[in-house]
Amino acid sequence: MPPQLGPGQVYVMKSGWVFHTRPCQIVRRTWDFNPSGLLVVEAEGAEGRRECGSCRAGDKPSG
Repeated sequence: MPPQLGPGQVYVMKSGWVFHTRPCQIVRRTWDFNPSGLLVVEAEGAEGRRECGSCRAGDKPSG
């Protein structure tokens, strides 16, 4: 599993226009196949990005 988020933190990819508020499938797959591409940042650092649809919908981790 990816690193846990602290208060006020989100996941972002090094490139892209989306932020993630939970370890959704996209975050988990990125962590599995390209962990250096996944960053944990303060939510303010994600300005200009939109929230991931899976995170917003409450996608549940499988397993």
